[in-house]
Amino acid sequence: MARKKEFDEKHVLLAAAQVFATHGYAGTSIDQLVKATGLLRGSLYGTFYSKAELFNTSLRQQLQGDDEPLLIDLVIIALLERVNVDKNVKEMIEKWIENNTSNEKNSFQDSIAARILARANLSIGEKGE
Repeated sequence: MARKKEFDEKHVLLAAAQVFATHGYAGTSIDQLVKATGLLRGSLYGTFYSKAELFNTSLRQQLQGDDEPLLIDLVIIALLERVNVDKNVKEMIEKWIENNTSNEKNSFQDSIAARILARANLSIGEKGE
């Protein structure tokens, strides 16, 4: 008989989203996720199966929420690191953009674009040095 989950999944996903937003997908280790979520490695894999699925589930939760700064950072990470390698992430982002292209969302869209450019410029500068 499987054990019942004894943790708050929303809290775990928020903690994981914060780690991914800070370090990027590639820069985030399982050890960082274990430390941030408070879960054991086995529980993390038992629930989410992989780092990619934990990222996808965290992104999905943020796309449905209203934590704008964290959402922007995760969308940037998804666009820069995951859209070209994960069909599910690409579909989530495409659907989210489609649902958020009305005139009242323009300032939010501009904010995402500005932060993507700023992060891309930072990355270019770091690689060139």
